[in-house]
Amino acid sequence: MADNTGQNNAATALMNGGRVETWDSGADGVYALVNGTRDATVEMDGGTVITWGTEYVDDVDPKNNERASYGLFAFVDNTGSNATAKTVMTGESEVETRGDKAHGVVANTTGSGAAIAEMMAGKVTMVGKDAHGLVAESARGQAIASLGTGAVVEVFRAGSDGIRAEGATGFDVDVDGTVRGGAGSGAAIRTISGAGSGDRTSISPTPPLSLREILVLRYKTGMAMRTSAWQG
Repeated sequence: MADNTGQNNAATALMNGGRVETWDSGADGVYALVNGTRDATVEMDGGTVITWGTEYVDDVDPKNNERASYGLFAFVDNTGSNATAKTVMTGESEVETRGDKAHGVVANTTGSGAAIAEMMAGKVTMVGKDAHGLVAESARGQAIASLGTGAVVEVFRAGSDGIRAEGATGFDVDVDGTVRGGAGSGAAIRTISGAGSGDRTSISPTPPLSLREILVLRYKTGMAMRTSAWQG
């Protein structure tokens, strides 16, 4: 974990092989957190990450609540920041999460900067419910997600999305690899945007994609609209 609360310092967490396995809720595999104004970056180039932690909800005292454990997580937690949260996975890397709501490769910012989740190679597998594979989320900026040739994302349970990009100012999604969506309401690719235009999703025709479903949701004047769907 790389944790930096200083205003002028970035946080970078690197993994270049080996094995990381965590068991508790909130125990991420590789984590970079910034509360200031600089970037948070996670890079994985080889190795294995497995997390078991699932979401914990205390009905008596919400202060005891714990989120699920993510595989790779870059987080900028500052609503006034325009810094970038970026997670990059390359090489012979494998990430597996086994808890409900335990996402795989995640970039998230509460500010206006970009959230960038890139998976150029390797494999991500989500076993739990509502557990997304490749995730880019920006509360006030753009969400960018890329899946390179040869990269594989597989999610299985209900409510799980293979790729999820959610940005207040739009999204940009490029898919050249293989992605499988979960059961029920799960989608292979789900994009959510607060922008009226300029959003882009590019899907390469080769290699063949195992796309269960593509859903494009656009939030506009409080209403979610399904603008594109394809069954493969």
